[in-house]
Amino acid sequence: MDWGTLVGTGLGALLGVGSTLAVDRARSRRDKEVRDEQLRRQVYGEYLIALSRTRSELRDIAHNMQDSPEDRARQVRDRVRENGAYELRHQLQLCAPTEVLALVDRVHAALRDFRDQVLNGATSQDETYRTKRASYEAAARDLREAMRRDLGIAPGD
Repeated sequence: MDWGTLVGTGLGALLGVGSTLAVDRARSRRDKEVRDEQLRRQVYGEYLIALSRTRSELRDIAHNMQDSPEDRARQVRDRVRENGAYELRHQLQLCAPTEVLALVDRVHAALRDFRDQVLNGATSQDETYRTKRASYEAAARDLREAMRRDLGIAPGD
């Protein structure tokens, strides 16, 4: 047998195996990226839903003038605890990029300030309530935009 043929066959086999491994590695990396994006999309959606529920319930409590301040404060604590935004925030810390996490912290602080206003007896007619609600809504809007950018979703899609 000719050495040239043997060497050529060996090199061909090495190139074939090498290219197969490279393709498999690229496919594996892409599959991981897809799974990571799906996870972020799911956690982002759940977090935004929890924030929306919390905001709506705080607004409803602030509009409720019939209940005593003590009852309203209890309702605030119960609703915030039940909606799960705080727990989902911890999940985001495991999968979201730095830009999104910075805005999650900003939204969390704004939600806490908004919650505290209602917890301390502010009603929907108080200027401090409206200011804190507006700050929260601006932070939430910025967070949604950052999440959309992270997921590659153009504004308005």
